[in-house]
Amino acid sequence: MVPEDKAIFVVGDIMLDTYWNGRVSRISPEAPIQVLNHTDTTDGLGGAANVARNLAHADFHVRLFGIIGDDAAGAAVRRLTEKAGIGNCLVQDENERTIQKLRVASNGHQIVRVDFESQFTAHSAQKISNQAISELDNCSLLILSDYAKGTLANVKKLIEEANRRQIKVLVDPKGDSFDKYCNATVLKPNKVEFELIVGNCDSYAEMVSKGEILRDKLNLKALLLTLSAEGMLLLEKGKEPLVVPVIKRDIADVTGAGDTVIAWLARGLVSGKNISESVIRSNVASSIAVSKLGTSAVSLSEVISYERSNLSNSAPLGLSEYVALCKSAGETIVFTNGCFDILHEGHVKYLQEAKALGDRLIVGVNDDASVRLLKGDSRPINSVSSRIKILNALSSTDFVVAFSAETPIDLITEVSPDILVKGGDYQDKLIVGSDYVVERGGTVQIIDFLEGFSTSNIVDAVKLSHR
Repeated sequence: MVPEDKAIFVVGDIMLDTYWNGRVSRISPEAPIQVLNHTDTTDGLGGAANVARNLAHADFHVRLFGIIGDDAAGAAVRRLTEKAGIGNCLVQDENERTIQKLRVASNGHQIVRVDFESQFTAHSAQKISNQAISELDNCSLLILSDYAKGTLANVKKLIEEANRRQIKVLVDPKGDSFDKYCNATVLKPNKVEFELIVGNCDSYAEMVSKGEILRDKLNLKALLLTLSAEGMLLLEKGKEPLVVPVIKRDIADVTGAGDTVIAWLARGLVSGKNISESVIRSNVASSIAVSKLGTSAVSLSEVISYERSNLSNSAPLGLSEYVALCKSAGETIVFTNGCFDILHEGHVKYLQEAKALGDRLIVGVNDDASVRLLKGDSRPINSVSSRIKILNALSSTDFVVAFSAETPIDLITEVSPDILVKGGDYQDKLIVGSDYVVERGGTVQIIDFLEGFSTSNIVDAVKLSHR
């Protein structure tokens, strides 16, 4: 957890999100437009303030640096930040106008948005950067939330000063050039913002290639692309690309989803998690955020509740999504594989011991064609669908998946388990995937087989009994 005497700093463009809620039941007689019967008005924190609210809602000490005007919207921002427990360092200027996004909504569906804004002056931007820099010794991590409204005119200086103090810097960028964000720790553009810089990407491979070039050019530790329905793509220096699939939920409002991602990324990093672990959990948090109306904070209890409920019923989940949930919950993943043709006591004991090594046991099962290649044309005795059903019935297994390749290396790289397990007869052999797992900080465990039990022996015994 972040030290009590330090805070996460959020510097950037502050907004007030206002909703006029009501119902539309008729068309105006004055013009072909809808008539809203207004029922209530709600105000919420947007932009950089929404990032700060997400952190405060998760019980983190946070300080917010931004510009507001001497107006009703600015007063609302100040009131809402104080209510949320956010330490605010707001520059209020009578010559500035608080950014306000007014959304008119009927039954939860937006009809129109009206923006009240103007570019902040260089004078106000200088005040903000000076204030933030003067307090950086009390900062545990710096988030720069850029909506291109002028607050971060001195972003280069902020990154430079944070780097000098070895403070991690996370950036939510905007604009037609990302050069000003050079030397940040993590840059988090969405797909539109990314392609504005690098050009259209017609394939995943092109996105990875152009992303790696950009990450290297800007000297970033990581580039995180948020891809809407395609999930997220993490390009981290010295590591393989990590695809984090979207978690499918009913979407009520995508407003502020990016703010939730960067807030939860920061939350993970200051809590001691690495970048990939933090990204995986931020994916869960953002999926919860978009299921709510308006800009909304996501609590740790909501994330944990979602993870637990979905992990207890893995059937609807794909492998990548299941792994993402396990890792976001901080669980230890154990992986093993085999044919498991005729399940016997030796298999049961082996899988029980494998599960005891961690929290979740994922089992890769050779499909029918790969079993024939390994064991001959007379095998398997049981089809892959039958073998999977039997394995899923065991209390020791959490997720069972078939594979068709000669080895399970593709599964192992997809799962990236904490512990790779094989049976005792691999004691003096090279275990497929062991190098990959160990390089990523995992371990390889050998479990002794129970003597006298093997599928081949059972098959031979059955043959003898029918002679």
